[in-house]
Amino acid sequence: MAWTTQKRDWRVPDTVTNAAYLFAGWVLFNEGLVTSDVSLQVLGAALAVLSVGSGAYHWTRLEKDLLADEGGMYLVLGALIGHLIGWPIAATVAFCGLLMALVGRLRLFPTTGALVAIALVILLIQGAFLSSGVAAALFLASLYVRERYAWGHSVWHCGTALAVGAAAL
Repeated sequence: MAWTTQKRDWRVPDTVTNAAYLFAGWVLFNEGLVTSDVSLQVLGAALAVLSVGSGAYHWTRLEKDLLADEGGMYLVLGALIGHLIGWPIAATVAFCGLLMALVGRLRLFPTTGALVAIALVILLIQGAFLSSGVAAALFLASLYVRERYAWGHSVWHCGTALAVGAAAL
């Protein structure tokens, strides 16, 4: 993570920018209420869980909170894939549960990268070229900045929140 290799403590911006997940979750949850799309409501709630878990981890840097951060990532990606495929809510929740069971057992970034790739492939198969392009561009740009700048992890939070929104809508 960006803060582990930097001299400056990025705890506050890395914590505060988790509000981007909360905002994206609020937007998607409300869109789900308006359109009666329960899968968007589940995705919105998953983003809120990620916001809290990741915020807690970036503030405390404790192992137990790292599991909440990583678990939130799996939860969001599971809910996103379930939403894109149009699975029944029970299947989406079961898939999220399976992914949550993997927390701490698999390397995070290859696993989440594969889940992001699956979501993008689903969008492409569905012909959602604009959504997949915008989501991929936001994800990759955020990853680039995250890996190269001390403040990049804060940008990562904002960029990935937007990428999930672009993919879901």
